[in-house]
Amino acid sequence: YVESHNFRLAEPLLKELVTTQPESGDVHFFLGCVAAQSNRFEQADACFRSAIACHPEFTHKIDEWKQAMGKEFLGFARYFKTQPGRELSVQYMAKKGLKFHPENADLKKELEPFLQQEIDTLFQTGEFQQAITALNEAIKINPQFAGYWETIGDSLQSGGQQSDAILAYENCFTALPDQIHLLKKIGDCYMATDQLEAAKAAYEQLTLKLQTSDKE
Repeated sequence: YVESHNFRLAEPLLKELVTTQPESGDVHFFLGCVAAQSNRFEQADACFRSAIACHPEFTHKIDEWKQAMGKEFLGFARYFKTQPGRELSVQYMAKKGLKFHPENADLKKELEPFLQQEIDTLFQTGEFQQAITALNEAIKINPQFAGYWETIGDSLQSGGQQSDAILAYENCFTALPDQIHLLKKIGDCYMATDQLEAAKAAYEQLTLKLQTSDKE
């Protein structure tokens, strides 16, 4: 039933088996597969942990299965990408594939244009809270999306919202610490609000990092 994707039929049988064979790693494993396929990922993780507790070698089997599922959904995403008007299907398949295999770089690549478009649209329509929520979700997929915080900071700074701009720049710098030019922007915002000591600290940190990079 599991192999033929008859999950509704497989699950009741597996639940019966787990009561009579609680030490069977296979039963817990297949219960986890069924739960994951039904979008019950927390339950699936619990089942997989039980399988590993029964037999530690299931760690490798579970990883292989998750990677295989990620590749399967990547195939679905790429298929729908060739079909006109199926953008939502591409996005759904890529997102679901990442739930199985979050490290799959190809799935991330398929999803990133949709994330960028969603963030851009939300900011352009003034839905800032939703945009920030979408941005934080995108950063989980690819930390480079944190660079968008700099764009937000620039917009806030030009609008005279120095304190909010500082928070945006700091969010960007925390995620992308190699972007040391942000320290100058932070210092400039502090200067604009007459927070001279804070500005001095930001500029000194920038100078120190520049000196360190020069030595390297």
